[in-house]
Amino acid sequence: MTSRPALPPRQAYRQGLCDAMALALHRLTGLRLVVFVGQTKDHDQGDWCEEPAHVAVSPGKGLWIDVDGLHRGVPKDRLRFMRKPDRVRMRPISAREVRFIYSLKGVPEREIEEAVRFAFQDPLLSRFVWQYRSK
Repeated sequence: MTSRPALPPRQAYRQGLCDAMALALHRLTGLRLVVFVGQTKDHDQGDWCEEPAHVAVSPGKGLWIDVDGLHRGVPKDRLRFMRKPDRVRMRPISAREVRFIYSLKGVPEREIEEAVRFAFQDPLLSRFVWQYRSK
């Protein structure tokens, strides 16, 4: 198992800590969690196999928010797959699933707390936090 990347915060939240940032934004706003998955057809069994690639929160209508703000569509620039998928889709995911999607030990609480602090200090993210803040 690899350790978390030692990158500048914004870059780290793009490449390896998207789960911590998504959990922080979910905690701060109440927006639903979503995951982008690559789906590959298992032609022997007829099932779709999923590989998660990026976690974010969504206000709905195909929109999603991560460390770089509000987006629409598939985030092609930050999706990495072991195998080239047949298709990519965004689907809802629970907070528990997010905590354990990339690690058997789960996202440490301190990483989520660091992401919360980053979200409040970052001008772009703090605007979304206050816009979507849970009542």
